[in-house]
Amino acid sequence: MSLTFDRISHAFGTAQILSDIELHVAPGEIVCILGPSGSGKSTLLRIAAGLEPVQSGSVQIGSDCTATAAFSPPPEARSVGLVFQDHALFPHLNIADNVGFGLSHLANTQRHDRVTDYLRSVGLAEFATRFPHTLSGGQQQRVALIRALVTDPEVMLLDEPFASVDTPLRRKLREDARATLKRTQTATLLVTHDPEEAMAMADRIAIMEDGQLVQVAAPEALWRKPANAFVAQTLAGFETIKGVVTADGVETAFGVVPARRLPSDFAPTSTAVQLGIRSRSMSLRARPATATLDDIRFQGLHHHLLLSSGTETITIIATAKPAASIGDAVGIDFTFADVLVYT
Repeated sequence: MSLTFDRISHAFGTAQILSDIELHVAPGEIVCILGPSGSGKSTLLRIAAGLEPVQSGSVQIGSDCTATAAFSPPPEARSVGLVFQDHALFPHLNIADNVGFGLSHLANTQRHDRVTDYLRSVGLAEFATRFPHTLSGGQQQRVALIRALVTDPEVMLLDEPFASVDTPLRRKLREDARATLKRTQTATLLVTHDPEEAMAMADRIAIMEDGQLVQVAAPEALWRKPANAFVAQTLAGFETIKGVVTADGVETAFGVVPARRLPSDFAPTSTAVQLGIRSRSMSLRARPATATLDDIRFQGLHHHLLLSSGTETITIIATAKPAASIGDAVGIDFTFADVLVYT
């Protein structure tokens, strides 16, 4: 089954949280909603779950209208699975009973077999009689995921599901969750503020700012052609600097970005512009010195070079440690700069 939001708008008092949201999640597709705190991403998920009423627009599962302003069934009446950051397992029930909680309509033998199969699929069959507090955070999160999946929901809704798990385990859980959701062909909506998580999990990423979807595309498409500064900075490794259009290109606090590096369709409507420049496409040079090297941070396969000029700062990602030292005056080489111009 698919999940569709049709012109969803929502407000809390006078604060407009969502504005005319249209989004479709196909069967078996994982769509991540990525955005800053307060952008409306969790509100959209809660509307799909039935935890918030529809004020304007509609929600559909498959071809059926699930909720409108006039008709909004509770969460338990919707074929959706829910997984939250805090796991929300029942502390007084053992793991098997937690997983089988929504299977009361099955005979005991059927329920036991189904729960055992799902626990085995995530490597937790031996923990069936244990209680949640005796499991690690990662194990609890796996239980929460299969508890949501065991009822064969038509749609899966995940709200920051891995945020409370340590980084190495988080990556493994993401891989396991994606494989499980793909195997079951469940339409999935994942809310996250973590760009790495969105890139790792999503078939498509929906970027939300101030209650609006500003770009929806596959991860590679967002990386190659971000629509605005937020997308470029968050997902594509771009730095944003101000500039003034000149005959030679764009004059910035860090030097001149040559006209040949600007997009071929660039047609300035004013002399003041905002540039996005991919961090990996810039490098240091000795002269002319236009910036101060404020810090050098080793990140494994590369170095992050933090630079400032006046009130502006940028980061350059370099494969080798620079010859310059912290505090040195340096220049920026834009010869091979990958440049966007924001409107």
